Amino acid sequence: MLIEFVNHASFVVHYEDVHLICDPWLSGAAFHNGWNHLCETQFDPSFDGITHIWFSHEHPDHFSPSDIKRIPESIRENITILYQETIDKKVIDFCSKMNFKTIIEMTQDVEYNLNDDISILCNPYTEGDSYLVVRAQGTSLLNLNDCIIESKKDCNEIKQKIGNIDILFTQFGYANRIGNTSDTYERIKASQEKLKRIQYQAEVFQPKYIVPFASYVYFSHEENSYMNDAINTSNVVYKFIEKNTNAIPIIMYPRTNWDTSVKKDSTECLQKYESDYASIGNRIYHKAKVIPEKDLIELSRDYVNRLHKKNPKGRQFIKKQKSRIYLNDHDRTYTLNGKLGLMADTGHPSKCDISLSSEVLSYLLKFEWGGDTMNINGRFQVPEDGDYANFRFFNTVSSMNNRGEVFVGPTRKQRLLFFLKKILGNHIIKLLKSSIRSQTSNYSSQ
Repeated sequence: MLIEFVNHASFVVHYEDVHLICDPWLSGAAFHNGWNHLCETQFDPSFDGITHIWFSHEHPDHFSPSDIKRIPESIRENITILYQETIDKKVIDFCSKMNFKTIIEMTQDVEYNLNDDISILCNPYTEGDSYLVVRAQGTSLLNLNDCIIESKKDCNEIKQKIGNIDILFTQFGYANRIGNTSDTYERIKASQEKLKRIQYQAEVFQPKYIVPFASYVYFSHEENSYMNDAINTSNVVYKFIEKNTNAIPIIMYPRTNWDTSVKKDSTECLQKYESDYASIGNRIYHKAKVIPEKDLIELSRDYVNRLHKKNPKGRQFIKKQKSRIYLNDHDRTYTLNGKLGLMADTGHPSKCDISLSSEVLSYLLKFEWGGDTMNINGRFQVPEDGDYANFRFFNTVSSMNNRGEVFVGPTRKQRLLFFLKKILGNHIIKLLKSSIRSQTSNYSSQ
């Protein structure tokens, strides 16, 4: 195998007449101007010579419609699309309209031969993600991308399905919102946890090589730049793998090639990345646009009506839900009402469930994936005396609908929590949760 690194989560596997690219996001911002590449991509955007494209999941840093649209039609006719089976079939339908040569929906636990000597296996994982195994004459590569693998148990469950591997591509940095602006320590812990996960994976999968990837980005908006304060750098993860595992770390920079039959020296790539990390603070960050109140109200009415229509069995419950919102660029409080939409409120900002800009709210109301996007890009804050769960409810239902699922009503546990909130109030619930966490912490330390 020859591996060509493209950028972030994307690389090409070259083997004989097969040229398979994974998760090509080549240019532009992702997650509603929340992420940008740490360094520039140097890959040919025409995809000339590529025979197969595999997408792990629908997130825009893995499946980038704008980059796919730029592929000339004459080249699309020679490319096979590979994607997991899903309920919504949005990625498959999009690619079908683009007239690619072949589109294969990959069945779980089934190996597909790309030629006589190379095969691949794609299995779905949590929250719409999937992982890929590539086998070519004695060499096995596992691409975990964003799969949330938190324990040795998770690793063992995958290993039982795929067997031994030689090369592991795995995420090394947090890729979602961690805390408010002042919660640096929470982000430090999240970065340490990412490294610990790599150690679990190394112990179970026992690869010869580990390639950290899928984190070569920075938080690129004025509203989320605070998230850059504790990200793992390539240097940090390289040293961690070297010290805490039996694997050889391989760091790859855009346009780097690696013959997997030999060890690669990562020194030059590490030096380039360190220069990129050092420049983050001096970059130009995206700014938010102010969306007029009347537009937000109109969007919110369409939004709740869409929730009612798509979730008929859960409609009555949705209509009863409310979340108080502080729009920081309007300096005004609103309530998102599950029956009527957005309504002006007089509550204090500190007692709201969420603080965000009108542009972020507009995006959430327009697109079913908006809540997932916001949770990743971190373009919001959670006020001290609010209850973010109230707002998250709306995002959760929209996310379900985005995946082709339907909300039919709360579970028994959720009904109990709603009942307790109604009787005791949010303040008492918070005290109970705090007490439980404290008791759990004391028990663990003992």
